[in-house]
Amino acid sequence: MANNMNSERNNGALVIGIILIVFGAWELAHRLLSPWWPSISRFLNTVAAIVWPLAIILAGVLFIVAAKKGVISSSSGKRLYRSRTNKRIAGVCGGLAEFFSIDPAIVRIAAIVLLVISFMSLALLYIILWVVIPQEPVGNGTR
Repeated sequence: MANNMNSERNNGALVIGIILIVFGAWELAHRLLSPWWPSISRFLNTVAAIVWPLAIILAGVLFIVAAKKGVISSSSGKRLYRSRTNKRIAGVCGGLAEFFSIDPAIVRIAAIVLLVISFMSLALLYIILWVVIPQEPVGNGTR
């Protein structure tokens, strides 16, 4: 149990470290390439405008294929609920973390990064999940 907790902490620290490196590299590139930054920025915005929707479509396809192949299944008796005990706003991130057996901090960090990248898409998705995913039943301590 203690090794599992240390592993989850290490994973969280790893994700935070990667995010900090990416943002630092982005800021460094912005400062070093400032004379050419307007053209580079336009190019990156164009690429992001194309890649972001394609990444969402690809993620949807991967989830469907994984579900069809049985990689993601509810055969273990797990059901997706909004968490009552591990929640900050509505329990969506906590419920997803419990369902996939990962650290909730990782799900929350990913949600914050995605929120910064595309506010309206993630905010709308969060509200939809808030409405669609049922709240965890009272007294449902194990899954």
